[in-house]
Formats: sequence, structure tokens, C-alpha cells
Amino acid sequence: MPRFPSILMMRLGLAVFLVMLLQLACELRWIQPQVMVSPLIMISTLWQLLSYGKITVDLMATGVSIVEALLLAVILGMAVGGLMHRHPRVRAVLQPVVSSWYAVPVFAFYPILIALFGLNQRPVVAIGMLFAFAAMAVNTVDGLDKLPAAFIKSARLMHVSRTRTLFNLVLPAVLPSLMTGFKLSATYAVIGVIAAEFILSTHGLGHAIAYAYNDFDLRTMYALMLLVLVLSGGVQLMLLWMERHVLRHRATLGAR
Repeated sequence: MPRFPSILMMRLGLAVFLVMLLQLACELRWIQPQVMVSPLIMISTLWQLLSYGKITVDLMATGVSIVEALLLAVILGMAVGGLMHRHPRVRAVLQPVVSSWYAVPVFAFYPILIALFGLNQRPVVAIGMLFAFAAMAVNTVDGLDKLPAAFIKSARLMHVSRTRTLFNLVLPAVLPSLMTGFKLSATYAVIGVIAAEFILSTHGLGHAIAYAYNDFDLRTMYALMLLVLVLSGGVQLMLLWMERHVLRHRATLGAR
């Protein structure tokens, strides 16, 4: 059996075991129902919410915001990483900031973002982008730094065009680092968007969870939290599959 499926089965087995343990703890009242509902109640409540379409709008809003934040973060991160690699002075200025970016309290910017974009999803997208872009920038620089200078010199000596050099040489060489940055950026985009919806948005999964919490609706709150966990896990599995597929064919990337 291939190594990846066996690891996946072990992870699924661990998740099932933890869920069963939590169910047992709730059934035996080791965890009081005023604190947490059982996994079966979470699943049944989530099924009702999905069946009646009560969270369709929130789910769509969060999904669109995450995609927009991720795309902006990837574009900005790759641009910043490329500038840092190409220009030493830019790197000297930006590298300390980018490397310590996650020590910056990004949510402190939300009054400015509301003033700039208004009370809509744009500040949420901006927060998600700010959370995610640094991971892409750092990994872009790391991948470009590992590219041997002899490769570029050889391409110039053979009069290879810049476009072919980029797609046939540079991109396949730095692809592992770019995929790592993309996976991390996707994770941070999900965290940033959902967290921002708690305080900035009037809709979205984060807002729905916060509303259920303020209304003491534990069933809905935990059901939505379960949905976020399932969606996050699904995204990570999809990204792992994408990484394996892309890296398997990176030798032919850009080939005609």
C-alpha cells in the first residue's frame, strides 16, 4: 500500500478515536452540556442547518472572502519575494519586517480598514490577505535563493528567452517552495477571514458563530465550529493532493 494512504488512514483513525472519546465524555457527563454538546448533536444540528439552507449565505460569503484573500496574498507575496531576491536594498529593508510579520497585531488595523473600505466584506478580505501574504513572500525568497546562479547564466549563454527561462527553468526549480508557501497562505487566509468575521462582518461563518455564542445557542455554535474544522481539513487534503500532483509533473512544466 502506498505511504500516503496509510498515513491518511492513521490520521482518520486518530480523529475518529478522539470524536468517540469526546462523545463518551459528554454521555457520562464528564463534560457538562452547558459547556459543550456531544459530537452527535453537533452533526445533527449541522445537518439541519445545511438542509434548511440557514447558513448558505454565510458559507458562500466566507468561501468567497477566503479565495479573494488567498489570491491577493499569493500575488502580493510573490511580488514582494521577487523584489527582495532581486534587489538587496529592498531585501535589507523588508526582510526583518516580513520575517517577524506574525508578531504584528494585524487586527489593530481594522478601524483603518473600515474607514477605507466601509462596513462590508472588503476589510475581512484585507485582514485575511495581511495574515497570509508573509508566508508566500518568505517561501518565494527561499525558493529563489536556492536556485543555482549557474542555471540562469547557462540559459543566457544559450540565448534562451526570459519567458522560457522563467517557465522552463525558474518556476519548476522553485515550485516546492512556492507550494509550501501556498499551503501556509491558504491556512492563514482561512484563519484571518473567519477571525475577522467575528468583529468586522455582518455575515459569514465567523459572524454566525459569534452570533450563536452571544445568543447562548451552543448547538448552533458547535455545529458551525465543526463545519469550519471539516472545511479546513478538506482544504488541507486538497492542497496535499495538489502538491503531490504538481510536483510529480514539474519536470514537464512549461514544455511544449
